[in-house]
Amino acid sequence: MRWDNGTIQWGKRLRKICVRKLYNAYMAGFGFEELLDDVGTTLYIRCSDILYLRDAREKINGGWRCLPCESHPNATSPGPRMKPTGRRDPSLTHRDELFACPVCGWTFSFGAMRNTFRNKQLHSGGAVEAFEGFIKNWQAAVGDVQAKMRAVDLVIHSFHYYLQTEDAIPGRAAGVNLIEGRQKDVLAFLDTLSADRHDEDAARWKEKRRKQSW
Repeated sequence: MRWDNGTIQWGKRLRKICVRKLYNAYMAGFGFEELLDDVGTTLYIRCSDILYLRDAREKINGGWRCLPCESHPNATSPGPRMKPTGRRDPSLTHRDELFACPVCGWTFSFGAMRNTFRNKQLHSGGAVEAFEGFIKNWQAAVGDVQAKMRAVDLVIHSFHYYLQTEDAIPGRAAGVNLIEGRQKDVLAFLDTLSADRHDEDAARWKEKRRKQSW
């Protein structure tokens, strides 16, 4: 996310045409490195935002972090933890609860914050492992274009798993959180990316689609 003059700018989903251009260039074997970095950076920001909101709402890793502090050009670590002010009127609802940064004083209500990410497909659901895996894989792939491409391919072809068992049934496609469009359209698009491929990753995607619960 970016903190832009008092406005929170959450990471955007990828446009299908950008993903298609990357895959076409990659299959051609040349001219894909810059496209790969653009797509990977967009995914990195998007996955980071999804995980930030997961941590905040589930009070993991300190809960809400101060975005102005974290976005400062000189910042070298995550923003300080936001703390409830304790000034909420008992007659008001949870959405009116106030949080404040102990360093810069930035204050927000839960309701106002929620409005900034509502209907933006920024929920982690059952795909936390996929989003965390991409962050780790992308960071480790510096200077290795094949590893970068594999990281991108893995995360956009991931699914939400609500029961982590050996025979778990794939649920919603994680690509819907990462690529613009409705679930049906994104699934159809991802199918086209795997249609002409015969590698193990493509075979794995087709098998998951066959088992998909919805």
